[in-house]
Amino acid sequence: MIPAGWNCDVCGEQIATAEDGYVIWKVDEQHLDHGFLVVHNGKCDIGQYPSSIALPELAGPDGLSHLMAFLSHGPLRANPDHPTKPRVANIDQFVDLVRRLHVPHYEEARGHFGNGGVRDAMSDANDYYPYIGKVMQKIAVGEYDD
Repeated sequence: MIPAGWNCDVCGEQIATAEDGYVIWKVDEQHLDHGFLVVHNGKCDIGQYPSSIALPELAGPDGLSHLMAFLSHGPLRANPDHPTKPRVANIDQFVDLVRRLHVPHYEEARGHFGNGGVRDAMSDANDYYPYIGKVMQKIAVGEYDD
């Protein structure tokens, strides 16, 4: 399932379809990717972010496979003499991108993550429960807001 849309990290306006968006990022001196942003195609591109890929390339099942390649070559390309090292500088930042692109309602819910009621409601949850679609939907509509 592809989310209904995304908020552009540059202008804040809605990116209605995957075709209207790009993911851009920087690469540091250790060749690690970081600073992932979801932006409008062309209109909101930032020159300091030299790497980019069209949002449709990262959406759906094939897009998830593409994203996982940032973390591992996988068993078909693994080299036991040279274990894969993730090519991302910050795993949490990268996982946030993956969730934005693949978890239903995550994008809409992100604006509520700092709310005290949301934090209280999720304080005793395990590591994955807060991020499942039905919980994201409840967060997105403000069910836990204080």
